[in-house]
Amino acid sequence: MKQVFRYDKGATRLEVEGIADSSLGQNEDSIGILFNWKLNIIGRPQLEGKKEHIQCFMNVVLQYSRYRLSGLKKSFGSDTDFVTISPDQPLHKLLLRSGQNNVEPMSILLDDAELADLTRCFDFLRNDPRVHIKWGVNEDRRLGIIELFNLGRFFKRLLSPVIGLLSITLTSFLFLLIPNTSYEVPTEDLNHKVQNLPTKL
Repeated sequence: MKQVFRYDKGATRLEVEGIADSSLGQNEDSIGILFNWKLNIIGRPQLEGKKEHIQCFMNVVLQYSRYRLSGLKKSFGSDTDFVTISPDQPLHKLLLRSGQNNVEPMSILLDDAELADLTRCFDFLRNDPRVHIKWGVNEDRRLGIIELFNLGRFFKRLLSPVIGLLSITLTSFLFLLIPNTSYEVPTEDLNHKVQNLPTKL
């Protein structure tokens, strides 16, 4: 029996359709063979496709979101993938390629809330115990030190204290270059003036 499961979060609805894989003894109220899927984001065109499309879609979005939560900006997906996602400040740019010939790629911009809703819908799907499909999505893991180290961000944080230190050093150096304009009275003139002072008032 065909099953349809829906996952809603905010402005996003993900719908998958399929049947149980009876050869594996799966319950009839589960999905082991995916027929198709549909994705609706309010104000955006409806997206749909086959298993390989949603696998790629889910993989790039979940990885991208994980990096963004760590404060890292990185694109995911290649020119040969069905879906790529990249930062497009202050938004996030999805580029979807059709498997059909002579069809131009579709570009969709998402804000932070829409990206979060989409990520949650994909999480609902892959963690649904009724869906017995191996998605091939990279397992969640902590980002390594090398991945977390962002050279540009490091220099940006270092720039302010370095500029402050250079300013103090330059100011001190300029003060040293200012000539001493104080006038010293010759000793002989000073003694002469003292001797000529009246002894009585």
